[in-house]
Amino acid sequence: MTTTTLPPVSENPYAYTDVRQPVRMPNGIQCDVKFANAENYVSFLATPKDFYEHGRQIYAECDAGKWGLVVDYVPTDEELSRSAYKRIYYELSLATNDVNKYQDRIDLNDATDTDRRLAIAWKTYRAALNRIPEKPDFPNDICWPAAPNATI
Repeated sequence: MTTTTLPPVSENPYAYTDVRQPVRMPNGIQCDVKFANAENYVSFLATPKDFYEHGRQIYAECDAGKWGLVVDYVPTDEELSRSAYKRIYYELSLATNDVNKYQDRIDLNDATDTDRRLAIAWKTYRAALNRIPEKPDFPNDICWPAAPNATI
C-alpha cells in the first residue's frame, strides 16, 4: 500500500507564495499570483484600495518592487481606437441633442440669434468630432475639439 503526501494546505485561503509579471494598469497592478492553496498561478488585479488585505498587500509589494520591475501597460492601437470611438460616439450623442434642440427652434421660426449661433457652433463641433478618425496620428495623438459654450 502506497501513500501519497499532499502539499500542506494553508489555513489562510489568501496566503500566496509568489507574484510574477506585474504590469501597471490604469486601475491597479495586474499580475499572476501563486496562492498557497492553488495548483496554478491566478491572474489577479491588485489595487491600493482593495477590499481584502491581501489585494492591498500584493499591490504595495509590487509597487515597492518586491516582485520585480512593474512595467507600465501600453495599450494597443486597437484599444486606443476603441476608446477614442467610444468617446466620439458619446460626445456626438450629446452634440446631436443640442443641435436638434436649436434646429427645432430654427425650423419653427422660434429661434433667437443666440439659438442660431449655438446651432452652428454645435454642428461645427459635431463635424470636428467626425473628422477625428481621419487625422494622420489617430488613435495615438488626438486633439479633442472644445464643445461650444452655452453662453455664445
